[in-house]
Amino acid sequence: MKGLVAGEKATLRFLDLPEKIDTEWGVKYTVSILLLSHPGYPSLSSSGMKMQWQTGATVMAKNIVPLLEEQNKEFMKDYKDFTWELEAMDDGSLWLTNAKRVYIVQTSILT
Repeated sequence: MKGLVAGEKATLRFLDLPEKIDTEWGVKYTVSILLLSHPGYPSLSSSGMKMQWQTGATVMAKNIVPLLEEQNKEFMKDYKDFTWELEAMDDGSLWLTNAKRVYIVQTSILT
């Protein structure tokens, strides 16, 4: 998935669990998503597009992965069932939200 700049939002659904990978830019996570909206994909169909999201964003490492690893029942249901909104804030942070929760994490990597 292309990165977002401040003020942009993307909506997505997670299709599988994130996997930790080593890249030439350090450790990142990769996860299959169904991208439903994104300003960098203006011709995206209404049914979305399956793709990989590879990210070094702290929101994945510090919030999402630990909740998945501890098998938090409420979060596991949210992760699988909800459509998520990823928003790039002016301060460089990413906010990952669904209808129930907000996961706010500082990061300078918007990928």
